[in-house]
Amino acid sequence: MSHPLVHAEHVWDTVVSIHLGGEDLPTQQAALTAIVAWLHHVDEVFSSFRADSVLCRWQRGELTATPELQEVLDIAVRVEELTEGYFDLHWNGVADPTGIVKGWAVDRAVGIATRHGIRDLMINAGGDLSTRGSRGNGQPWRVGIADPADATTIIAIVNGYDLNVATSGPSERGEHIRCREPRTALAASVCGPDLVFTDGIATAAISAGGKAIDLLTELDGQGWSSQLLLEDRTLWRSAGWGR
Repeated sequence: MSHPLVHAEHVWDTVVSIHLGGEDLPTQQAALTAIVAWLHHVDEVFSSFRADSVLCRWQRGELTATPELQEVLDIAVRVEELTEGYFDLHWNGVADPTGIVKGWAVDRAVGIATRHGIRDLMINAGGDLSTRGSRGNGQPWRVGIADPADATTIIAIVNGYDLNVATSGPSERGEHIRCREPRTALAASVCGPDLVFTDGIATAAISAGGKAIDLLTELDGQGWSSQLLLEDRTLWRSAGWGR
């Protein structure tokens, strides 16, 4: 019988929930220790709230990009191209890849867990999450997407085993997304093959405003399914949503 190890870590101005399945407690604890250390390392490198972070020092021209920072910058360029610029790497002339850091870091954290032999897991960083394996006894994971106006109300449930789900909107951090078009959605949820691109697409969907449906319809054919909670409280879903 599986005995999951569950932990909540306060980091990145949010809570990262970690659920590690299995029966070997030492293995679970070793994986958890490595994941928590990784999360705080990411904060040291990418925090936009710490003047001494690698990102802030690089933005001030005090140092060159480290390999990790350059990797995220390169991915951000690809996300920007994929989303037709609605995910915007540059703002006011400054490169800022923080819109995909959470997804990138969780992808890496999942890799840490699997390298420790953890097959069943979930890592949820403020609503952006990845799962592997099952939630127990072979059962699929059930991921609830909350109403941004009422966290106790679930507007959709995603079921599956190896899930990557990202939701963008004001519920987690308030109004923080830089919009290129007038906002028409209260929240955007995206499922995809990894979390870093899925995270960036969800952000782009909010930024795209009334053009989001066309963008998400196109991306649905490339492996990213999506849902929008529109300002009139109706739900729009791409053809692949729920598959």
